[in-house]
Amino acid sequence: YQALRYRLSRSRWNGIRGNMDGSASNYAVAGSGYTLLTFLSLFICLPLETARLAARRCNSSLFGSRRFRFSGASGQLYASWLQSYILLALLLAGAGFLGYVLGLSAYADSGDYEDVAAVVFLLLLACIPLAGIMSVIYRAAVVRWLFANLTYGKMRFDARSFPCLFYTSPAPRDF
Repeated sequence: YQALRYRLSRSRWNGIRGNMDGSASNYAVAGSGYTLLTFLSLFICLPLETARLAARRCNSSLFGSRRFRFSGASGQLYASWLQSYILLALLLAGAGFLGYVLGLSAYADSGDYEDVAAVVFLLLLACIPLAGIMSVIYRAAVVRWLFANLTYGKMRFDARSFPCLFYTSPAPRDF
């Protein structure tokens, strides 16, 4: 919150400066509460946390005397969150099962089940980078959702992935 306030207060366009109002300590308390709720719900409340904290940040932001407005609801994020959550659960379950089968086949004769647990643990550990990559699905949806629900006066924002890849600069105008 403070970092965003700092960046906005240092941003200037045609002599108009950005700013933020509100309390950073109130934002920190709200963020801590939502994070605790997210952990206790096994990340089921992650879209709710994302929506409420984004609303606090955006609705507190000003550029000149005009305020940014955010109208997003967490329900719009649950489809992409559910997709990444299910993919992650399937990845972890598959890695655990594969580790168990590989560990049993390799160490069944010795009866040493600590080695089976080590194989399962190593495969689950190898899934951490893949889990990070799969969370990109949710994060990309958050960015699109954030910009789609943000307004500044009558101006709306949009974030799409493909037009950015094929961006061409406008032709120069003759004056």
